[in-house]
Amino acid sequence: MTGKQIRHAFLLPTIILLMISPKMLSSSPSGLIHFPVTNAVENLPIELSAKIEDPSITVEYVRIFFRTKGDADYQYIEMDQGLDNWVGRIPATVVKSPGVEYFILALLTDHSMLTSPESNPYYAPYEVVVSPPQPKPVTPVQHEEEVPVPEKTEASTKVSLQSAGLEVVILSPEPETSVPLKDLVIAASVLGNTDTLNTKATTIAVDSVDLTASADISQYVISLLPGRLSPGAHEVVLQLKDKQGEKLEPVSWRFYVMKKDEARTFASEKKKAYSGNFYAEYRDEKVIDSTLTTSNIGGSIRGSYGSIRFRGNVFITSRDKPEFQPRNRLFFEAGNKWIGVKLGDTSPRWNELMLWGRRVRGVEAYLRFGFFNFEFAMGQTNRKVEGISYSDIFDPVPENPYKFINPATGDTIVSTTGIYRYGTYAQNLIAFRPSFGRGENFQFGINLVKVKDDVNSIANSTQPKDNVVVGPDLLLAFDKHRIELKASAAFSLLANDISTGSISKAEFDTTIGEIPFDPADYEKYFVLNTSLIPIDPSKLTSLAYQTSFKFNYFGHNIIAIYKSIGSEYNSLANSFLRKDVRGFSLFDRIRLFKNQFYLNLGYENFLEGISAKDDGDPATEPNDYGSFSVGFSYFPSQTFLPRVSISWKQYDRNNGLDTTVTMSAVNYKNRDISLQIGYNVSFMGLTHQLNFSRIANDRMDGFDRRASNLTNNVQMFSLRTNYQVPLTTMLSFATNKNDAGEGLNGFQYQMFGANGIYSLLDGKLKLRAGWSKTSAEGTYLSYVDEMGNPLLQPMEMKYTDYQRSAFKIGGSYKFYGNHEFVWDFNFINFSDEIAGSYKNRLLRVRYQMRY
Repeated sequence: MTGKQIRHAFLLPTIILLMISPKMLSSSPSGLIHFPVTNAVENLPIELSAKIEDPSITVEYVRIFFRTKGDADYQYIEMDQGLDNWVGRIPATVVKSPGVEYFILALLTDHSMLTSPESNPYYAPYEVVVSPPQPKPVTPVQHEEEVPVPEKTEASTKVSLQSAGLEVVILSPEPETSVPLKDLVIAASVLGNTDTLNTKATTIAVDSVDLTASADISQYVISLLPGRLSPGAHEVVLQLKDKQGEKLEPVSWRFYVMKKDEARTFASEKKKAYSGNFYAEYRDEKVIDSTLTTSNIGGSIRGSYGSIRFRGNVFITSRDKPEFQPRNRLFFEAGNKWIGVKLGDTSPRWNELMLWGRRVRGVEAYLRFGFFNFEFAMGQTNRKVEGISYSDIFDPVPENPYKFINPATGDTIVSTTGIYRYGTYAQNLIAFRPSFGRGENFQFGINLVKVKDDVNSIANSTQPKDNVVVGPDLLLAFDKHRIELKASAAFSLLANDISTGSISKAEFDTTIGEIPFDPADYEKYFVLNTSLIPIDPSKLTSLAYQTSFKFNYFGHNIIAIYKSIGSEYNSLANSFLRKDVRGFSLFDRIRLFKNQFYLNLGYENFLEGISAKDDGDPATEPNDYGSFSVGFSYFPSQTFLPRVSISWKQYDRNNGLDTTVTMSAVNYKNRDISLQIGYNVSFMGLTHQLNFSRIANDRMDGFDRRASNLTNNVQMFSLRTNYQVPLTTMLSFATNKNDAGEGLNGFQYQMFGANGIYSLLDGKLKLRAGWSKTSAEGTYLSYVDEMGNPLLQPMEMKYTDYQRSAFKIGGSYKFYGNHEFVWDFNFINFSDEIAGSYKNRLLRVRYQMRY
């Protein structure tokens, strides 16, 4: 895919137990297979996909957790279920320098989880290098010499200057369009080898009147405010010259200035403009011996009325069940720059330490007056899901409330809680954030977030919680945020079990410490009891703070971050925050050689588990985590040169202990190296896009503990070809080899795929077909035979050996302009020497409309 390099890496079930022992794991390939993305373009979303390799596994949800590199906390989005995989995208607002970190998590119906990467995903996520947007390379077009005019159609917005290898993009007004006089700005951009231009000799004229003196002219952009023009047609002529004084082909286009009544009508229609889409989808899946049907409907709307802008979306699925958290999504927002409200499923992002992307079903509102602002959120973060008691499925023993009899086996089961499966309390949030300053150069805010479980919402669960977090944040910015300083702090209190309510003042004074008030009088605001975390707030173990500094000058984009998160800091509105850590990180992206070469440097040093320092236990010490990374990307303006990205990262973790003292000693050295090459080439009259990736990961244990060592090597090749007929094909090949514990566990994976798209009826009808073949073999060293008898020499045995073939056909048809019908059929044949064989099928039909 142009502008994005993709690598394939597979972390398998064998890796989970590498730090424990080289045991044999599950005999079925039940891992989460994902092809990590390593490069992205700034302000463009990142498309991701993942696959649950064992189709017999049923999934509750699959989520992408992501953050801009350096942020304190992850956000997450739900992935949508595709034909035989899960798809989702990291939003464009997060894709910015110095990079993006992410991992994927799948929650299964048995409440177990699969992640990618499988080993320590939260602290060692995938990393994506983010590069600035690149101008589209221009291939000079050959024309006969006697044709002096630029190549363009009557309403084209792109003009090729073939003699200089340049392209002029008309930005405003577009050719042959009408525009109100008050909105008129004439602008064009120049792409390609702009170093050949003499910008001082550039001229621009409107209706043969030279207005160069009033124009803003640079090497890349020419803009002009022409002043008053009469209603009707007008012509712009842009004349460029090279450094040898030679004139290039003139660029000219025509536009129309509206009459006053036309402008009023245009403005009125513009204020009422709206757009959106609607879709309905049906899926039928046969997986091994079960059949699952799913129906989804959804849509979105976006528009404005006067100064009010609004947007909304809805997603309703038949898979939304009351015994799980909501899958349906409803959202609507309306407001202007001063006041606004969001209803339904909102995701407030106020403060990275306290409230950052947590789904809240309720209301979020804001007032923004510049000198004073106010934000408010209230709603439900978890809906109630009742648990199951042992007495619901087993026979209770009358004389002992903690014993139950399994009626099928007669076995006696002992339970101190009587709960077979714990439920989830309904959880409610309320949050406030008053602030001062517009945020252009200054803003100071104070955050208060309160989250509390509803004790009476369900019967079968334990430890309902009450949480309050408060803290300030500060922003200072200069020169359009090219220099930016941010700081924030937060202090938390968590009542870890409020099932018995607040305790009395006398009990609090005796067990915790003296306080000047009775906790029962303030129970509706916060429940104080012996489950309080921290039990002694004066020690500041529940304090969190961070600062960041950004500097964007002289070809550098520097970001420096320092953070400290206490071991007992808890925010239920931000449960994925990395705690008990202190340290700093420093990143720099350097632009070189006319923005064709980018050098990325990064350094991090954190102390993890700081509460273990001087705790009196010789077997626990903080981990000293340090990493250093170097990478460069080359995006040449010349089309005959390849695009190249290379990155190297080394990260170590050491707690200073020794294996002679404790087996908790940690001393790991990790190294990641990746190479991506992309090349566009014309051969035999066809246009080809070639991409190659190679990734190598190594982890070595400093104490030479064999079971902890790991190597992983991935290669991927893809070839995309555009034919002279409306046909596009994609061939891909990938290999992966894992070696865990220096031969104790191994996994080899190969994949080959071929896909094609053929267009008919001027692109309205598209037919798609594809075929893929994957094979994998997983092995382990066993010291016993299949009967459990010890062996004199270890024997290599397989835990999986499978072949998987998939064939898919489908297509789409657009009709009446804005309507589209999509269909897909997928047939899968799976054969495993260990787990057996089966055949699956998937069918999807979808109707969608844009308006």
